[in-house]
Amino acid sequence: MARLAPSSSLSRRRVLQLGGATAAGLALGGLGAIPLWPAASSVEARGLWQVLDREAYSITADTRIVRTRYDLHNGSNLDAVPYRLVAWQGADEAITNQETFPTLDADHVIHRRYTDAAGHVLLLTLIGGTKGTAFHQPLICYGRAGWPTEDWGTESFAVPGGTIVLRAVVGKDPRYPWQADLHGYLWPTTSRGWEYGTTMLRITVFVRGNAIDDAYRVGKRFAQQLFAEVAPPGSVR
Repeated sequence: MARLAPSSSLSRRRVLQLGGATAAGLALGGLGAIPLWPAASSVEARGLWQVLDREAYSITADTRIVRTRYDLHNGSNLDAVPYRLVAWQGADEAITNQETFPTLDADHVIHRRYTDAAGHVLLLTLIGGTKGTAFHQPLICYGRAGWPTEDWGTESFAVPGGTIVLRAVVGKDPRYPWQADLHGYLWPTTSRGWEYGTTMLRITVFVRGNAIDDAYRVGKRFAQQLFAEVAPPGSVR
C-alpha cells in the first residue's frame, strides 16, 4: 500500500483520485452518491490527513481530504482528544440509550458531553472500527427508537483551505430536548476499505426551544475545533 504526505501538490493529486474518480468527476454527480469501486487501489495518507465523507457506504461529491487537529484514526489514540476544546469543557458520558447509538462491534468508542459558558450542551461521539457493521446511520437509529425524525440533508462550515460537509439529521426525543446530529466518516486510505480502520465522527447538539438552526450553528462552531485544513480542490488536475 503506497504512502503519501498530502502536504505536497503531487500527494494531493494522488490522494484525491479516490480509486479512479477525480474530485472533478465527483462534482458531476452533484450531491448524489457514486458507488464505491470494489477493486480501488489504496493510497494511504500520512500524519493527520484523512479522507472525509458524509456517507459511509458510497462516495459523494462532498468528499474532502482533511487534516484534523487531533489524531482521529481508529485506535486508542481517540482517547487523547482533549476534554478541553477552546471554550468547551468535556466529560465522559454514559451510553444510556442503545437504540439510538449507531454501532455494533466497534473497536473503540469515545462518548463525551461538552458544555460551554453560554449553556450549550452537545455530545461528541467517536466510533472506530474495521467492519462495516460497526456503523449505523443515525436516521435509522432514531427511527428504531421510535423518535420522529427530520432529514436536514447536509450542513457545511469553513476551515482553512475550503469547506467541510457533514450529514445532518434531527432526532425528536419525545421526553427530552431534540437532538441536532452532525456526522461524517474518516478513512486513512482512498480505497476506504474497512480493514484499514474507519472513524465515525458524530456531534449531537441538544436543541434549545426547538431552534434547530441555532443548534446546528453551535455544532458547526464546535466541529471547527477538530479540523485544521482541507486540501484545496485546485490541487487536482
